[in-house]
Amino acid sequence: MLRGKRQSWACGVVYSIGWVNLLGSPYDDPYLSAEEVAQGFGISSATMYNKARTIREGLGIIPLDPNFSLPSRLAENQFAEILPAHLERAESRPVDPA
Repeated sequence: MLRGKRQSWACGVVYSIGWVNLLGSPYDDPYLSAEEVAQGFGISSATMYNKARTIREGLGIIPLDPNFSLPSRLAENQFAEILPAHLERAESRPVDPA
């Protein structure tokens, strides 16, 4: 993860957090397309997508992830209530070594 320009990683971070918070949904406000995010950082969309994927996979970020949701989004995010209880149950299960 240490390779690449700082603006590429910064764009990947912004896009990842925007992705969690539905920034790219034209039905929500604010709205900004992926291409506009990449242009704002002066990088290609492909570079932005690659960095964002690396960040999301590395941090385990999922769609509507309550750990990365804006406080204003948490109230309307039903997933925020369900996920902690689900993860608690999953962590308490024994791992099958097979």
